[in-house]
Amino acid sequence: MLLFQTMFAKDFQVIGDFRKVRMQIGALDYKIEGTPELQDFVATMFQELDFDSLLHDLTSAIGFGFANIELSWESREDFWIPTAYQFLKQGIVHKETLSNRLYFFTDDGKRVYLDSNPDKFFTYIHKSNSGFLEDFGLFNSLAWAFVITDFIYSNYLNYTDIVGIPPLIAIGDDEKPEDILEQLLLLRDGNTGILPKNFEVKLLEAKGTGDHFLKAIEYIDKKKSNILLGGNLNSDSGTHGSQSLGEVQEKNKDEILRFDIAILQRFINRFLKTSLKFSKFANSPFKFRFLLEKETQKNSSFPTLYNFQEEELDQIGKFEKEMDLGKIQKEISETVLELIKNSSSKEELLEEMYSRFGEIEFSKLEKTLENALAGSVAEGLTNW
Repeated sequence: MLLFQTMFAKDFQVIGDFRKVRMQIGALDYKIEGTPELQDFVATMFQELDFDSLLHDLTSAIGFGFANIELSWESREDFWIPTAYQFLKQGIVHKETLSNRLYFFTDDGKRVYLDSNPDKFFTYIHKSNSGFLEDFGLFNSLAWAFVITDFIYSNYLNYTDIVGIPPLIAIGDDEKPEDILEQLLLLRDGNTGILPKNFEVKLLEAKGTGDHFLKAIEYIDKKKSNILLGGNLNSDSGTHGSQSLGEVQEKNKDEILRFDIAILQRFINRFLKTSLKFSKFANSPFKFRFLLEKETQKNSSFPTLYNFQEEELDQIGKFEKEMDLGKIQKEISETVLELIKNSSSKEELLEEMYSRFGEIEFSKLEKTLENALAGSVAEGLTNW
């Protein structure tokens, strides 16, 4: 656990990729299915708990395998409600070998078991592997890659110093060679040195490089991304990778996201059941669930593009009659045509389209671009 915490301070590849995994969950919308009164009650409770912050702390379990929180309750008229929480960092949590019970030490050295009060302490288990608790998280796979990378970095500088910097050779005879060596070291550091006039100093050409060290680090960084994201394409899709690899990675990321939120949803529903047990909603049916991108875009009021020909643009969505639909279609069409002309690859075009038209459904946009590019290629071959 301590090694994994060190990784977050030193390994930028792990930091960046792990942040992507956690942020894509935190960026999702969510809803409570239940009566309007219950929804209002939960919304108020979430606001007092700072649920977005709680959600972010819970997603740390993706890397560590588990996350622990301690709730603080307050009395409100005729019911109790959790109003604050304390996140217990994984590094302070210990496990008994035989009983597998989790515990931590208070400031006075008292051992507190996390299963001693199920209304106060909550443990969220997020499995990425089977086995004991310490095997659940991704950190077991990433730790080895981090250790190897750290070893390469530490030896890389020494290697380049040995074979990358031209050595100085002094030819001559002197009764005090240590004095000559001292003067050569001064020359090596870019300073001046004093040598006897009968000495000749030669600078040999350095032929060694550290490229294979850097290639090894690049290879390991890709493996880290593969563990966390299900792929290792650079985010700059306009200059790296291919569309087919991009589709595979996008699919892998979607599958990982669905798996992560499925586990997290079950825990949040159990957490809510406990949070409501001392209120009038204790026996009320409810369900917490995350909303994926397609669900949040069903009622989008933005137009969707089916092709890039200005005169054939179809308008999708609900607009007021007084709006100038022709003007809107023309502006969108001109923007897209400009992006097509200025993009050097399909990946770059897709990236620009997503940034400009974030409300357009991914699959429809991709299919539209496929049709447009295929038509352009066919027209080009015909003219040629």
